[in-house]
Amino acid sequence: MPIKKASWKDLRKSKKSAGINKSVKRSLQKLEKSIAQQVAAKVKAPSLELMKLLYKGFDKAAQRGVISKSAAQRKKSRLMKQLR
Repeated sequence: MPIKKASWKDLRKSKKSAGINKSVKRSLQKLEKSIAQQVAAKVKAPSLELMKLLYKGFDKAAQRGVISKSAAQRKKSRLMKQLR
């Protein structure tokens, strides 16, 4: 446990940011899963709209530091391969 006041503040901040990061990752995973289901069902039109949302989400997450930029690029590339 922290001893100094600044350490307590850092602990609060890290818990808050961890919760936000977790929610962002969870929402991206849900979108990925829904796209994978549509790809398996061979439905093309709706998955393109979801793909745009997912691309935007990956870019925002990478920009905010939730995931690394290379991880975002890798995931986008793999999803596009699946869609093709």
